[in-house]
Amino acid sequence: MEHLVLATTALPLAAFMLVASITPGPNNLLVASAGAHAGYRATLPHLLGIGVGHSVQVALCATGIGAVLVASPDLRNALKAVSAAYLIWLAIKLVRATPPAEGLPAKEGGPMSFIGAATFQWINPKAWMMALTASSALLPPLSDRASAVALACATIIVVNFPCVSVWAAFGSGMRRFLTRPLRWRLFNGAMGASLLLTAWWVVRA
Repeated sequence: MEHLVLATTALPLAAFMLVASITPGPNNLLVASAGAHAGYRATLPHLLGIGVGHSVQVALCATGIGAVLVASPDLRNALKAVSAAYLIWLAIKLVRATPPAEGLPAKEGGPMSFIGAATFQWINPKAWMMALTASSALLPPLSDRASAVALACATIIVVNFPCVSVWAAFGSGMRRFLTRPLRWRLFNGAMGASLLLTAWWVVRA
């Protein structure tokens, strides 16, 4: 019964994370591309890194980092600039990725490492939006704040993993279709264009 009560306190956060994690964003675009380049299994460290990195981000925001970011326009603008520049760089890598039919390793667009995916959350604008919302308004209503943050982090990892897995599985499933160089380039071009649009949105936000 106690475990059921704890689980229900995290339901609002779980619902928010489900919607935010399954909808398009930089993480999902990148894991879809990674799945297409290397398959689902090779993308697992990338998937795990997203959830763990984001949970750490939420935990640190809950300590006050989020308030500092919101209160500092210069810091927010610097974060926007770094985020947009990195997304543009990733988009260029995707567009230049080698088609598998050419028989060369497609290094561009492949999965990030666990650490790379975890640290990417700190320049991911959607992850910041999610972290600030979760840490300021959706922490489980427990009297012990440390327990509330721990439960929130566990909820984030549990909910996020299957959501990003859907996108990685989609990319992996597309591999059978992307056997021709033109299809491969069109797919990578679409993923790259989506990242460029995200970078534009970051700058304009």
